Amino acid sequence: MYDLSISLDWKIIVNTVTANWLWFLLLLLPIASPPISSTPQGNKAGSLSAEPLPHLESRSKETEYLSCWKRGEDQIKSRLVRSPILVSPDGVRRARVEVKATALRPKNQATYAGRLCFNDSTLFVEGPRGENSKIVYSDSPKVLEGNSIKLVDWAPDGKSLLVEAAQWEYESEGIYTEFFVFSIDSGTITEPGLMEMLAAKFGKNCYSENTVLGFTADGAIVIALEPDADEVGLENGAKSCVKRKTLVSLNLTGQPGKNLQTMPANTKVAHYGRFLPLETSK
Repeated sequence: MYDLSISLDWKIIVNTVTANWLWFLLLLLPIASPPISSTPQGNKAGSLSAEPLPHLESRSKETEYLSCWKRGEDQIKSRLVRSPILVSPDGVRRARVEVKATALRPKNQATYAGRLCFNDSTLFVEGPRGENSKIVYSDSPKVLEGNSIKLVDWAPDGKSLLVEAAQWEYESEGIYTEFFVFSIDSGTITEPGLMEMLAAKFGKNCYSENTVLGFTADGAIVIALEPDADEVGLENGAKSCVKRKTLVSLNLTGQPGKNLQTMPANTKVAHYGRFLPLETSK
């Protein structure tokens, strides 16, 4: 069985051009996975079905890249990881995420051709004592079977929540990583068009490895760009957006073309939210 944990340990951050490869991949993949049934209907139906395995539950801040496969384990397993609660700076709001990797056991290994693992990721936001808890974001498998989300931080005013999101196809080393912002006031999700902004600032068809770090004191998003050494992209004439690690700030309310600014290399990124201890995050 392919061990996804080997590739996930690298924490691949897909660069600005990888999205083009992602869309190419989406065109090649089937629209829907084979049906999954835990109740056989005759020998033929039974041979094509699979049943989900019960989830092993845990709590951790590291909710990204959860998989049914794990280094050093021979058997595929279902896993559920819950994050600790992240409290906003004003203490008014709380956020938590759940990521599930569901493993499937084929009823007939020789004839089963369906998926063996798929993920579901959910973001919850609630009031200070748990009232009005609601799901504000949910990612279930559509084309790509693997997905995860990870809490990054609250904005200084406690009105925006920054979350890292990832998608991948099992038995593949490519991971598409992005981020989104949940607004308390509007109750909406914003996914900034980072690739277009980087292209406008550093040139078209440039590569970079991007990691979202948090917020500035005035609420802009801090992103670390690093040179990319993707051999496929470089062979096709692409260039690296930056020559060394570079910090940029993204102002979602700024004017187009001026909302991405370079920051001093020695900038220290503060964290405004506060994670509750794991034992109290229930």
